[in-house]
Amino acid sequence: MSYFFIVFVVLIPALCSFLVAGKSDGGRLCMLVALAGIFFLSVLWQINEAIPFSGLADDKVYFDVSKRSFKNLSDWFDLQQFKGTHEQAGYPMLLSWVHQFAGGSLYHRKALNVFFFLMLALVWFGIGRHIEGRRLGFVFASGVLLSTPLWFYWIFLLKDMAITFLQSVFILGLVQSLSHRSVARGYGWIVLSTILTVPFRSKLALVNLAALAGATLLGTGSRRSWKSSLLKVAMAGGIILSILVAGTNPEILHQLGVSGEHRSLDAESVRAEFEDRGRSRSAQLTNALMFPLLYLMGEVAAFNPRSWEDVGFPLIRGLSVVPWIYVGVPLFLAGTWMIVRQQRFREVVVHLSAGQEGGPLVDPVRPERAHLLVLLMFVLIYAGVAWGSADTTRWRTPAVPPMVAIAGFAWVTMNKQQRFGLLLGWGLLLSVSLLTYYVMLK
Repeated sequence: MSYFFIVFVVLIPALCSFLVAGKSDGGRLCMLVALAGIFFLSVLWQINEAIPFSGLADDKVYFDVSKRSFKNLSDWFDLQQFKGTHEQAGYPMLLSWVHQFAGGSLYHRKALNVFFFLMLALVWFGIGRHIEGRRLGFVFASGVLLSTPLWFYWIFLLKDMAITFLQSVFILGLVQSLSHRSVARGYGWIVLSTILTVPFRSKLALVNLAALAGATLLGTGSRRSWKSSLLKVAMAGGIILSILVAGTNPEILHQLGVSGEHRSLDAESVRAEFEDRGRSRSAQLTNALMFPLLYLMGEVAAFNPRSWEDVGFPLIRGLSVVPWIYVGVPLFLAGTWMIVRQQRFREVVVHLSAGQEGGPLVDPVRPERAHLLVLLMFVLIYAGVAWGSADTTRWRTPAVPPMVAIAGFAWVTMNKQQRFGLLLGWGLLLSVSLLTYYVMLK
């Protein structure tokens, strides 16, 4: 069964590619996902042998508590069985499911995160295709798979990959809710992903509600009839109210495996958690100028010579961010500028609509600015989460895919000369700045 589990880690996302992309693009997307899955599992095998645990307490505890055998069907869904070890039981439950098939294998538990990562790429293919067409879908999916900052979260046994997947499904729901042809499906994804997120990190339900409110305002600002806008406001309001009521009900939270005095969605619990995290806030995260840079880049530990003294999880996480800093950051900034500046966005729409004749992946579809603003809004909301949680690494992870998507939007918009000039100029500026800082100032 353990061998079958590894096969299914790649096989299920590969087969889902045809459901997401259809017959015309399913084969190409299936090949992309399958090759990526085989590569990731091979890399994971090598690293897992050398560095099984991160050194944090989380992954070792997850591994230990998941070693339990289920005796009846109810055990498979009893989230309350982990209340003695975890206040949020979603991830331990998933790992316990893996235990039923693969026993006490750490590698197989980590492979579950590879599965979520591959499914994440499919979700972003769907988002890209909905926004602009096949071309942007493939760019989004490829960008996510190449997003090395996310690799860290399948290399080690952490719940952040599962959370990132669920939050991306939520974004898919937001994007679909702005369109006439998929409103019901979009709200379905919004509700389902928010409910499933609660057992993993309950406070993120508030993030979803804020994003839903913002997306609803963006939708009403577009060219829609007042009846359609009013209906969407009513639906969004009903969802927000329902989740807030459920999220402040101790019995419902208990059934979802959420316990602890600060896990509720009420104002007192939110304030208490922010105050608790604020006590551990570093000086860098209180600096109004330094924080945006840390949030944008994630971390710069790999550029510090001292971090190379110990080869462990801090260095691995730092190295995983380097490609994003050199390639992703400048493209993200360029994409943000294109989206925010309305006149510039109109020029981009004309360019994308014209396409490149003869290209196999070109669709003459005009992207709606509201869809891209939803991605940017989600990134900004998570900046507030990172500030409140005093963390620009793990708590920022769900914002990485939309940041990659905005960078991908800039990639397809710019020509080869513009890309080369932007990346070369940024790379030189960053390298000289880092060299000057660490050689002369440190």
